[in-house]
Amino acid sequence: MPEPFLTEELAPVFRAMWEEMAGEQRALRGTARQVLLSAGEIFAVNVEVDEVRAAILDRYRRLDGPVTAVMSTSMAGRDEEGPAPWLNRNWRAGGEPLARECPQVAVSWIDGDHGLVFTHAREVAGIVRAASGAG
Repeated sequence: MPEPFLTEELAPVFRAMWEEMAGEQRALRGTARQVLLSAGEIFAVNVEVDEVRAAILDRYRRLDGPVTAVMSTSMAGRDEEGPAPWLNRNWRAGGEPLARECPQVAVSWIDGDHGLVFTHAREVAGIVRAASGAG
C-alpha cells in the first residue's frame, strides 16, 4: 500500500497553506461561498483524505464490475506558481496507476479543474452515457 504523502516533514508546509486559505475564506463568511472550517479542521480533513488516498488503489483492485472514472487534468487549477502545479502532478500520478493497474476501470481525462461536472457537463455526461451503453 502506498504511503501517505502528508508526512511529518510536509505537515508544516500544508498547515501554513491551510492557515492562509482559512484566512482568505473569512472574507466570504455570510456569502453563498463561505467556508466555516479553521486551518486545523482543514488540516484534519486532508490527513483523513490522504489516508483514504493511500489505500484507494487496493480498493479499486477488489471491485468486480466495470468502473468509469472521469478525471480532471488540472484539479487544483491552472496556476503555474504556488501549490497548484505540484497538486496537479500528484493528482495525475494517482490516476495513472489506476488506469494501468486496474483494467476494470476505464479512466477518462478531461482538460479541466475541480469544477469539471459544471464546466464540462456535456463531456462528462457523454462519458457516462457511453459507459452505461446509453450512448
